[in-house]
Amino acid sequence: MFHQSQLISFGAKWEAILEYSRAVRHGNLVAVSGTTDTDGNSIHGLGDAFVQAVYILKKIEKVL
Repeated sequence: MFHQSQLISFGAKWEAILEYSRAVRHGNLVAVSGTTDTDGNSIHGLGDAFVQAVYILKKIEKVL
């Protein structure tokens, strides 16, 4: 069975400027490129890897 890929945008300005998709869905798989704990000019969980990971996972969850 052939599945078409779906490009997923996180809404970051760099996605349009650099013409890339942060995530791609193909069938039941989703590949996510490097995602950071930043949101515009804010950094979340600076120095705390757990807080950063939670923020990033929530960020990914929002677009899926």
